Amino acid sequence: MLKKIFWLLPVILCLTSCATILAGKEYNVKLYSNIPDAKAKVNDSIYNLPTTVTVLRSKKELPVTLITNSATTNILLQPKVNPWFIYGNLAFGILGYPIDLTNNKRFYYGREILLDNINNNKDSLQAREKIDYFKRDFPTHKGQINITASIPYANGFYLQPHNEPAKSSFGFFGFSIGAEYFYKDTKFLKFTAGSSIDFEFPFPAPLDHFDSYETVTATNFTLTNNHKIGRFTFGYGLNYAIYAWRIINPDHTFPAYGPESRTRNSHAYGLSLNAYHQFSKSVFLGVVYNPTFVNSFPVTQFKYQHAVSLDLLFKFTLHK
Repeated sequence: MLKKIFWLLPVILCLTSCATILAGKEYNVKLYSNIPDAKAKVNDSIYNLPTTVTVLRSKKELPVTLITNSATTNILLQPKVNPWFIYGNLAFGILGYPIDLTNNKRFYYGREILLDNINNNKDSLQAREKIDYFKRDFPTHKGQINITASIPYANGFYLQPHNEPAKSSFGFFGFSIGAEYFYKDTKFLKFTAGSSIDFEFPFPAPLDHFDSYETVTATNFTLTNNHKIGRFTFGYGLNYAIYAWRIINPDHTFPAYGPESRTRNSHAYGLSLNAYHQFSKSVFLGVVYNPTFVNSFPVTQFKYQHAVSLDLLFKFTLHK
């Protein structure tokens, strides 16, 4: 039980407040217009359109002035609730709502905003947000280095422990870290080290067992070659895995009433496959499949095992 709590600690820390962690105090918004030679004034600075401007997240309206050859139009961008506050906390960290309500990181004005004159109302206009999700790209460049952290949220396992029947298990949570190096603009090498577990609930919660129970842990070290196509990435490579299957009998006083506690570890080599969809500059969701075919411990033999995960991934750029 203590080991499961240990693996849940980074998950709890990451998911306590989704908007607070994932959203900065500022963010980039793209402003554009269908009017030729248009300009926009934001925070006392004038920009040629289209442009990308860094703005402060706030619950207040953001004044923007659209400047064209024929008119000057005052626009008030209306704040909206950041989707990470609504859906991120709902799915992964309900306890984060009270924390996020204490700061302005839960607000934003949109990502891409059309500033065209609407109904010629020059006093207060609400701009329309452009929705062009799949056409939007997040460019990467040769030489770029990213640090990654991920939560294998939902995990499936198939193990063949030494001197035990085959075991199948499903559960939640884990943690991994990694690094990426782009050797081309859209191709990169990635090294990842992480563990996934079969925690019984899809949210962090205290858990006590009174009867004997089984647990599975898979620790994987992978090196993959990866390709980026728009919002999608996929990769393939090699995997070194350490599997641990345990049966635990918490009744130490009367062990005769249950199976004897025991652990079976194995080390194995195999492949690693992954595919991700990119939701924002730093947030990805995908599937990671790590099958192994050759065991090196406790005996050397051909034996199939695997871990497959629904992976919530975060990327942070160190060098462009």
